[in-house]
Amino acid sequence: MTGPPAGGCSGVWINVDCVGCGAEAELYSAGLCQRCVLKHTAQRLLTNHETGLIAPQLRVIVDALTSMQRPNSGLVWIRQSHVQAVLRELARHPTLTHDVLDQLPAGRTTNYMRSLLVEHDLLPSRDERLARFQTWVIAAQQRITTKEHRKVLARFIRWGLEKRLRSMSPVTDSAFLGAKQAVTVAIEFCNWLAAEHDTTVEQVAQAHIDLWQSTGPTTREHILRFIRWAIKAKLIASDLEVTPHRRGTAPRMSTAQQNAVIEQVVHQQTLHPRDRFAAILMIIFAQRAEDVAALNWSRVKITADHQRGSNRD
Repeated sequence: MTGPPAGGCSGVWINVDCVGCGAEAELYSAGLCQRCVLKHTAQRLLTNHETGLIAPQLRVIVDALTSMQRPNSGLVWIRQSHVQAVLRELARHPTLTHDVLDQLPAGRTTNYMRSLLVEHDLLPSRDERLARFQTWVIAAQQRITTKEHRKVLARFIRWGLEKRLRSMSPVTDSAFLGAKQAVTVAIEFCNWLAAEHDTTVEQVAQAHIDLWQSTGPTTREHILRFIRWAIKAKLIASDLEVTPHRRGTAPRMSTAQQNAVIEQVVHQQTLHPRDRFAAILMIIFAQRAEDVAALNWSRVKITADHQRGSNRD
């Protein structure tokens, strides 16, 4: 149909019917409304250039975009180069699988495509954290330096970590990160055994574990998970153990050293006043370093009798 005269009385009649769907709507391009332009754009990008057809699975994507409540948002989204690249890549495959989508660039666009296909039962549901771990661990194992350790760690990953992750529904973020950390530390430990001691896992003694822990950061204690699995798998002696890190076990200064530090920060003028104040808060008043670091100088009140700092806004 035609709309009212332009400008109210100009006598010029405007056609407001979309030539694609016939809907009375604001025309966007070539006589088409935004929804039709979005649909045609999606069809063009998802058409296989060799067959000239759109795979049945991909028609779901076209339908989902066409039915968007705000087609203008869909137009903004689909005109992005990385989105078009993903859609063109999908168009190349007559059948879509999770493996196909795993080859696409990781990000929200690929995740949206996957969730859309799963939602319409065109792809089976899967635990994405488990899938991410399985993909990550393949690359991680390339860092293992010996064939013997590669075999042992493959068993650890499969039976010590992946088996537990599979039993969860869904895999939690903490379990996912914990499994990655266990693999990372186990690889570092095995590479250290090979490089520094020419030793395999089966030859590990308590002295190796103690030296490993004492010569590195506290994160090395996460080798506990691997050691426990190796004991259960009867690869190493059952009496081997990892000493967990506990707060308050760090070396302490002697009384004389503590007094010397206090003397330097309180009575001497070698430090900037702000540095002296921060040191006093930590050394004398036992304030946490992160709290002191977050303290703005404007929040410090200095009077004739005392100095006071506040973290309150």
